[in-house]
Amino acid sequence: MKNIFTLITALLIFTYCHAQKEILTLNLTKGETYFHKLSTNMNIVQSMNATEMNMKMELSTKVSYKVIDIKDSVYEMGK
Repeated sequence: MKNIFTLITALLIFTYCHAQKEILTLNLTKGETYFHKLSTNMNIVQSMNATEMNMKMELSTKVSYKVIDIKDSVYEMGK
């Protein structure tokens, strides 16, 4: 009985953990411009010679990409 329960449990675990294949694509259009925003917050705490130093940094970036050409599945991008 214990072996049957272990077998059923193992089969259920393998069934639920089965990986699904996904194809990741960008689907960008030639001539279009796309924007990317990135925001990062950092807190740095250092202790040097019994002195504690705290630093807080906030970075914000906005980048634009223009799709110049598409060859097969490779995108050529520029400013």
